[in-house]
Amino acid sequence: MIRKVLAVVIAFTLTLSAIIPAYSADSDVSVYSFYTDNMLFRQNEEAVIAGTAEKGSVIIAELFDSGMNSAARGEAIADDNREFSVAFPAPEGSFEEYTVVIKADGKEIKTLKNVVFGELWLASGQSNMQYPLAQAINYAEAIEKYKSQSEKLRVLVTPDYSQLNDTKGQIPSQPLKDIPDSHWITGSDEHIGGVSAVAYFFANKMIEELDIPVGILNVSLGGSTIASWISRESVESNEQVKNDFITYGKYVELSDWDKEKRSIYYEMSTNYNLRIEALRHFRLSGMIWYQGETDIGWTGDAYSRAFDLLQRSYTDLFCYNDGLLPVVFTQLASYFYSEEGWELPSRNVDFSEIQQNEPDSRALISIYDIPLTYFPEVGVIHPGSKREVGERMAHSALGLLYDKDDTYTAATVVKSEIKESAIHVTFRNTGDGLMQSGEKLKGFSLCGEDGIYVKANAEITGSNTIRIWNEDIPSPLSAAYAYSVNNEKSNLYSSVNGDFAMPVSPFVTVRSIGTKYWSEKTWADCDDMQLWHTVDDLNSGFYPSWKSENSTVTIENSVLKTESADSTFSLSPVLSYEDGIKQTGFRDSDNDYSVFGRVSLCVKNSGSSPVTLDCIRFIKNSYLWYSASVADTLTDSVVIPADNEWHKITFDLNRVYLNGNEFGISFSNSVLSEVNDIEFCFASEGGTSMLQIDEIRFSPSDEDPGIRFEADINAAKTVLDYISALFVNFIGMIVSVFR
Repeated sequence: MIRKVLAVVIAFTLTLSAIIPAYSADSDVSVYSFYTDNMLFRQNEEAVIAGTAEKGSVIIAELFDSGMNSAARGEAIADDNREFSVAFPAPEGSFEEYTVVIKADGKEIKTLKNVVFGELWLASGQSNMQYPLAQAINYAEAIEKYKSQSEKLRVLVTPDYSQLNDTKGQIPSQPLKDIPDSHWITGSDEHIGGVSAVAYFFANKMIEELDIPVGILNVSLGGSTIASWISRESVESNEQVKNDFITYGKYVELSDWDKEKRSIYYEMSTNYNLRIEALRHFRLSGMIWYQGETDIGWTGDAYSRAFDLLQRSYTDLFCYNDGLLPVVFTQLASYFYSEEGWELPSRNVDFSEIQQNEPDSRALISIYDIPLTYFPEVGVIHPGSKREVGERMAHSALGLLYDKDDTYTAATVVKSEIKESAIHVTFRNTGDGLMQSGEKLKGFSLCGEDGIYVKANAEITGSNTIRIWNEDIPSPLSAAYAYSVNNEKSNLYSSVNGDFAMPVSPFVTVRSIGTKYWSEKTWADCDDMQLWHTVDDLNSGFYPSWKSENSTVTIENSVLKTESADSTFSLSPVLSYEDGIKQTGFRDSDNDYSVFGRVSLCVKNSGSSPVTLDCIRFIKNSYLWYSASVADTLTDSVVIPADNEWHKITFDLNRVYLNGNEFGISFSNSVLSEVNDIEFCFASEGGTSMLQIDEIRFSPSDEDPGIRFEADINAAKTVLDYISALFVNFIGMIVSVFR
């Protein structure tokens, strides 16, 4: 009898096991890894939960409010590929914590707790986006400041794939469906320091302004090219972008993919396959993007085309239905990518044009005024000041999407006009009007038909207009602003409610004109005793702007002051640094002065006796230097009277003397192509010398007289001097006949 009963029980059990699926830890039903406690869905959209299950399984996702009352419900059936995505309507954003229960064929398979609804942003790019909060300058201060709203911040943390090529083998040629080991954390989590600093500051600023939770999909990778974030499908559909990728070595035929190990940093679709398509079920509010350093060498419109494809393909991927997916992106911080260094300002101008191509869905922030302080361990390309970047991105997002401010993007040029020997520029997005920090505008340059840019004056002439001019260029053709590697002194801003909003975007009014752009010589402004120089990871930083011999040198009220009790003394701008046992020129200090025709300076003698500016020496090396002649004279020295008045002194760089005016033979500016130091040499006639110097300016010249033989006979003091002067002038007369 007992055996019969056992047989029946066993048979019944086997029958049930055949018809009722088991939902153990080894179940065939699962939701993807990024659905965890503490997650955030975008408000007022469909909330989608996806995963895998046996074909035909009925999946139900039910939303419960904080009182465990049903608030929404969705149902779906697993398809032929054993995949499901179940959606339910997301409620209005709030700080209420919800619970989501997911069932398969009536059996509970997962419960998500502490779920909130708000605004959801994708944060992507390369190292300056990946740069962790724990390494940001404001880390401890930020954690304390945002402590009270830490639970309102939600971040999806994805694994760091930076070592994937070395540890996990080949990157898949097709997009992954899931991101294993991904999970959500709140702002109070102990691992928040590993989250993108830019994204952290962005989200917290958004929380302050919107008063709802904000979520971040934290997905970026240092050193990654834009090509790695775009799908193969998108690239294959765009012939121009495909050709660009081929040109820059980013494209890989699908049939060739497994022939060698693929780079997660440089090759197309790698990061997309690993961490973007898997997130397709999320509904985004927008995207913040900090990338471009790796692709700085892309020329023409190649980067612009890739950016455009990235935005359009993500719009489709994340089912964004209100036009193009909004993208807030940033210009790049100061860094040298070559010895010339012009790739950076050129790319920052490119970014302005990229924004203007789709102004309703793109916002650009400028960052050249943000401190460049960095940690040597991570390199000068990674400024530690990420708070300003994140908060400016939030400012742009609030204006672009939430109508908080119409200065949502850096002001850019609408048009430029040449009138009355000046270039007049009109801007868009200036807010309440243009403003300047400091007493005078800085960072401007312009050129004439020779294409050689020199420092220019500028003034604000209206709420959205400025005037740019230089007395030495009566017929200007193009103007530029902040177009240099070290451009942090540039100081033109848009404004809101009387406060600075965002720096005006760097620009060039006519990019086709540019034989030689102006490399900022901030020492010549005589405004600061310490200047930042971008060199390399060990030597970039602040350096003295001036040095002196036999005198003291200070800067007060934007004027250089020097005092000396010696009969001779000198001043020199600091153009190099000590690199081990040798002096090395700053990479951002242009040592080519051969394009300039004149240099002028304003000098005031406040002492009791006249002082002679004996010469300005352009030093090529320890034994070779040239002194410039005073304009319209045959001498390289000039007396500064002790009248406590400003005097403008101009020197002719097309009449320079080798090692001083000893023989009356002068050379053109072509010999000044490799200047390693500049020295202003003075001689006093007695007493204490007190000089003030300001506004050292270089101007162009198309004059190229070559070698001149024109000694000043009137300056001869001895018979030998007189005979020498006659001989030099005689040679000059003969040379002029045969020219």
